[in-house]
Amino acid sequence: MRVIVIAPSKRVGAAFAAEQRDEVVAILTPRLLNAAEGKTADRVIEAPGLTVEDRVLLTALAEGHVTSGSSKVNMVEATEKAIEAGVNHLTDLDAGAVEALRALARKIDAWDQIVEWAIEDAADGGGRPAVPQNDNVSISAYLKYCDQLGLSPAGRKALDLKSGGVSGKKKKLESFRERQRP
Repeated sequence: MRVIVIAPSKRVGAAFAAEQRDEVVAILTPRLLNAAEGKTADRVIEAPGLTVEDRVLLTALAEGHVTSGSSKVNMVEATEKAIEAGVNHLTDLDAGAVEALRALARKIDAWDQIVEWAIEDAADGGGRPAVPQNDNVSISAYLKYCDQLGLSPAGRKALDLKSGGVSGKKKKLESFRERQRP
């Protein structure tokens, strides 16, 4: 596992990093705020001796370089936010699809947690992660539901939501009907 160490000084950080089994990619201190520039890590660990102020500052800086763990996207929260934003065009007829989308979001979050546990277990045992059979359909299904519900850029374009939710086909049909009226 790749880690960023936050420490009160470079000396303390280096000594703490030497004790770690993980791969230390950077040591951030109050004087070395750019030490993680261009680097990514799986998590942030804290060396002893940080003040509260330095801990807050360095954690905030380090979290921007973390690609998994505490800064990962929560799909359930992101989904709820998208559904709230789509409240103007979603109707009761969409309830089933919305619930299916929520279920997929929960499944994706649960899978991420399972993978995280497998990686931690592998780090403890020194071997490869024993991840269960890969889930290669949930994210694509999730995105398809987002498209169908108008909760993605492609979905909004297909539903022509800029024109009040009337699709291009429906507009053409209405225009045709108006021309046919006597």
